[in-house]
Amino acid sequence: MSELSVPLVVDLDDSLLKTDTLHESLLYLLTHRPFTLFQVLLSLPLGKAKFKERVASEVALDVTLLPLNVSTLDYVRQARESGRTIVLATAAHESIANAVSSHLTIFDQVLATSGSHNLKGEEKRAELVKKFGVKGFDYVGDSRSDLAIFRDSRHAILVDRGGSAARFLKAEMQFSCVLPESANRGDALSRLVEPRLVLIPVAIIAILSLTGRGYVGLSMRSLGMGVGLVWVTVLIGVLMKLFFVEVDRKNIVKPQNPISSGDIGIKEAVLIALQSLLVTTMFVLVSPVDVIVSFVCYGLALIAYLLARRTAKKIGELPHAADERKSSATCRYE
Repeated sequence: MSELSVPLVVDLDDSLLKTDTLHESLLYLLTHRPFTLFQVLLSLPLGKAKFKERVASEVALDVTLLPLNVSTLDYVRQARESGRTIVLATAAHESIANAVSSHLTIFDQVLATSGSHNLKGEEKRAELVKKFGVKGFDYVGDSRSDLAIFRDSRHAILVDRGGSAARFLKAEMQFSCVLPESANRGDALSRLVEPRLVLIPVAIIAILSLTGRGYVGLSMRSLGMGVGLVWVTVLIGVLMKLFFVEVDRKNIVKPQNPISSGDIGIKEAVLIALQSLLVTTMFVLVSPVDVIVSFVCYGLALIAYLLARRTAKKIGELPHAADERKSSATCRYE
């Protein structure tokens, strides 16, 4: 079987894209139409495919703004230029998959979730084997659910985002090629939490404690208030970045929103926000009224500051250049 006769099958979410399109759609509903989100969630008992269909019917994602994985895109473009057939196979709803295909114009065929058919894991493997046969295709993917597909492919190409899924897959099998994720994990988390913002409440409490105004000495009360304000800072910072994901993709804002760029996943950011909310709520429940008032006032002041900073630091339109940076991977084919 010649190289050019073997189709290259590419996954979409967290492989070609640096984000999950279902999470993107749910976030849009949460930030723009929360009541509709509640209605959409009621369709979950109908199955994943029907749920995705309902979500897609409510949200028309602007796929031109979604962050692309540079390494994967370069790999696919090189394969297409060599004359290979490129297939997009994704668990995303067919409306999203077709929109991405129309935007990038690099796919010869699109396989996606439709009707009652959720094209993920075993269902995707069965569909690909039916169309191309065992070892009759090369596959680019990233998740644990892709393991069976990798094993039935001729060449398995892993998109390595550096998480537990990549570590699990590497432990399970050998890959012909590993496409690296360019984002620096530490830098992404730093941009999400912004340690400089966290230092603000620490500085406030330190000054109050040292001057003896309002809170005498380094008491447990002032220490507790400081820790509580730190969690308030993290919570508001992450929520603001989640709320402005779409806006930040249209405009460059420094520091760059790591959720907008796909360096931090929406699911992970939501979990961090929920954790911060839980801890903040615990502090509020055990705090006296004056401390609660301080939390509220500080939170409002921080929101005002962050909004003002966003306006001041907007520096122009984002030239969707994520796909212009070049990245390469060392691949071995046997």
